[in-house]
Amino acid sequence: MKIRIAQFGLGPIGIETLKLAAARPWAEIVGGIDIDPTKTGKDLGELAQAKELEQKRVYRSIKELVAFKKPDLIFHTAVSKFKDAYAQIEPMTKMGISVVSSCEELLFPQLRQPQLAAKLDRICKKRGARVLGTGVNPGFVMDLLPL
Repeated sequence: MKIRIAQFGLGPIGIETLKLAAARPWAEIVGGIDIDPTKTGKDLGELAQAKELEQKRVYRSIKELVAFKKPDLIFHTAVSKFKDAYAQIEPMTKMGISVVSSCEELLFPQLRQPQLAAKLDRICKKRGARVLGTGVNPGFVMDLLPL
C-alpha cells in the first residue's frame, strides 16, 4: 500500500522534495498546492520538469485537492514562522491529514507560540493527524525524507 502524498508550497525546496518523494516506491503523489496563480492548474510534471509527476495537478487550496483525492500526508515547505505555518497547516490537520514541515519554528513551537502549539496539538489528537517540524537542512530534505 502506498502513502498518498501532496506537496504544499512549490518553490525550489518544495519542487525538490516532491521529486524526491515521487522517486520512492512507497509514495503516490496526488498533487501539489500553491497560492501562486501562475502555478495553479498546471501539470506538476511540467512545473518540476519530472516525468514521474506528469498528469498530477497544482491546486490552489487543500479543499480543492481533497475534492480530487485526499492525501495521507502533506509535505509543507512554505514558511519559516510557526504563526504563518499554523494558518496553512490547521485546515490540513482538521481533515485528519498528517504534515511534515520544513518550518523551522515547528521544531519547538511552544517556545514562541505556546497557545497556537497547544491548539494544534488538540486538533491533531482529536482528528488523528500528526505534525512534524524538521527545519530545512539539516533536517527535512537531507535527513528525514531519505530515511
